[in-house]
Amino acid sequence: MTFHARGLSPEQVAQAVRDATGGGIHVSIDALGRGFTVNQSIHSLRKHGRHVQVGLTSQEERGRVAIPIDNLVTGEWEVVGSKGNPHPNYDELLPLVARGKLNPARLVTRQIALGDVTDTLQRMTRFETVGFEAIARFA
Repeated sequence: MTFHARGLSPEQVAQAVRDATGGGIHVSIDALGRGFTVNQSIHSLRKHGRHVQVGLTSQEERGRVAIPIDNLVTGEWEVVGSKGNPHPNYDELLPLVARGKLNPARLVTRQIALGDVTDTLQRMTRFETVGFEAIARFA
């Protein structure tokens, strides 16, 4: 099931999801880390639902996103953070890359040298990076 959410508030998106699923979803995943996508995901949950936050926040959010605590308590929702993809799942993902179903290179916004890592980490701390920066030069 897919929804075109452009122009809709998080509450409107959530209502559409709840209507289409008969009360909401069991698990939501946000990999973008923007306040509006986090809230669209969380508001789409049914009672006892779980939200998994994979994406770090953007420059705009700077590590902070408001979530509806009262709804979290009354809905008895669970919020879980997940960093990346654990290596036991690589056996499932790598064949998808090989078949062209996944293209992780599209996520890389900048290729850097090993000597640039400190600068990149400092820029990340100041929320000055966008996307993934990958080490491509080791000399």
